[in-house]
Amino acid sequence: MAAPPLVVIEHDNREAAAHLADWRRRAVHAGFRLVDGWSTALRPGTVHTGEVVDDADARLAVRAAIGGAGVIALARGPRDVIDRLVEDLRRLGTTAHVTAGTSPPPRLTADERAILSLLVEGLTLGEVAAALGLPRRTADRRMASARAALGARGTVDAIAKARALGLLGMPYEE
Repeated sequence: MAAPPLVVIEHDNREAAAHLADWRRRAVHAGFRLVDGWSTALRPGTVHTGEVVDDADARLAVRAAIGGAGVIALARGPRDVIDRLVEDLRRLGTTAHVTAGTSPPPRLTADERAILSLLVEGLTLGEVAAALGLPRRTADRRMASARAALGARGTVDAIAKARALGLLGMPYEE
């Protein structure tokens, strides 16, 4: 199992709810169990989610991370509390800090994800189309759509971006 996510989402981001839902979905897909709030009963394989509005909440979130749990925090507290929280979590591992200027991750359809995942496995786009029961032109259009959604220059760049965003192999509700 991969390392649990450490994420701080600032509430002033217009897309905070979308970021929160995306990170929760990623955690579940990676095999983690979500726990609402900053429980002191830490179990391996859990990701604690909740709001951080003051120092007490920040301490509980950091304590969860020290105990090996993941943290997805919606930070609504003062700037100094948020900054300390991010600093403390970064000492424990790679931490995603979603600020006001952070755009939500691109949304890919299930077909776009499937095409990228099969390309990663080494299939050609023609083989991918056949495996998915799609006409080749449809596969081409969906691949072009995925490249555009990811802001990728080419197919390899699209695969790299999708992998870095944790989008490959992830179920998607359309």
